[in-house]
Amino acid sequence: MLPVFMENQLSFLGAILLFVISFLSPVYVSGQVDSLIDDEYDRYKNRGDAHFRQGSYLEARRHYQSCLEVPGFEANPWIKSRIEYCSKYQVIRQQAENAQVAEAIGFYRELLGYNPEDANAKDKLIAIYDKKADDAFDLKRYREAIVNYGQMLKYTADEKKINEVNERIKKANVFRLNYQYSKLQIAAGVVAIGAGTYALLLRNDYQKKRNALDIISRTVDPENIGLIESSDGYRQYKEAYSDVQSAQNKNGWFKAGVGVAVAATIAELYLILNKSKLSTSAITWRPSSDSVGLTIGYRF
Repeated sequence: MLPVFMENQLSFLGAILLFVISFLSPVYVSGQVDSLIDDEYDRYKNRGDAHFRQGSYLEARRHYQSCLEVPGFEANPWIKSRIEYCSKYQVIRQQAENAQVAEAIGFYRELLGYNPEDANAKDKLIAIYDKKADDAFDLKRYREAIVNYGQMLKYTADEKKINEVNERIKKANVFRLNYQYSKLQIAAGVVAIGAGTYALLLRNDYQKKRNALDIISRTVDPENIGLIESSDGYRQYKEAYSDVQSAQNKNGWFKAGVGVAVAATIAELYLILNKSKLSTSAITWRPSSDSVGLTIGYRF
């Protein structure tokens, strides 16, 4: 049996302990509740942020709306502004999906101006420019294809995609140069044939008129003494002689035609011989470091 003074001490300590427990319990429980509320808010917010970056504005708005239903966050101004952005951007996205290609490009670019992380808008623009580039390539509009392939690279940071597009740009550039060389070869050939034909016509015309003059000369002056007795014969001789002089005056054009034909032929041969030396790795495009625009490089 404990002494009375020890029983009194134990009773006193028990009372103090009971008081401490009764005082601290609500604080502990309240802290646990606050932690659970914060976790719930963060969960909805993080989901909303993920959908916002993806460009899924309806889903993002739904999760942000759930944030406002968490006790203590009913009037959160940041969440409310985020919900307004989602509603606005969803309208623009819907306009883009319903628009023709040219207008859709403008809408998707507008979205990226508001939300540079919008993955959905980037994917849509990549798909649009991919099709435009392929269509231009099929129509042999290689320069246009190269420009559109370059536009694709503004919206991707994926190295595999960048390398793939650069290979397509390289291929389009080679086709473009080959196509230009072919057109130059055809043009040079046409010039060579045209100039040569013109020179030949001038030469034949001169020779024909010279032969006509010789025939008339032998007819009106058979003795070749420089005397034409018939006035009609003199008229014929004079006309034939005038024709020969006129044709001879075109000798400069004949020489020019021959020169042009020779030069065009040499140019055509040069193009044929150098066509095989076309570079297959001239131009490369990469997204610039600030994610706006492109960096262009040239490698010899």
